[in-house]
Amino acid sequence: MIAFDADRQGRMCAARVDLARYTATVDLADLAPHRDDGYDLSDWLNQHSGRGRALLDQLYALRRMRIAGTTSRSSS
Repeated sequence: MIAFDADRQGRMCAARVDLARYTATVDLADLAPHRDDGYDLSDWLNQHSGRGRALLDQLYALRRMRIAGTTSRSSS
């Protein structure tokens, strides 16, 4: 699972990452699809200190939604 910065550059980079030769699946997780200011995993962890399990739960929920076809990526 890849979670890049929540901005145009981060999303573009995440879309270009090619890890297919290393793993069976690659999932992109946009931690803050409503943001475009470079918010990233370290920001999330600072806001939610001690909630690492919650982060994993969120990432897996995003993955399940993506697999089910219910998420859409914002084009910024």
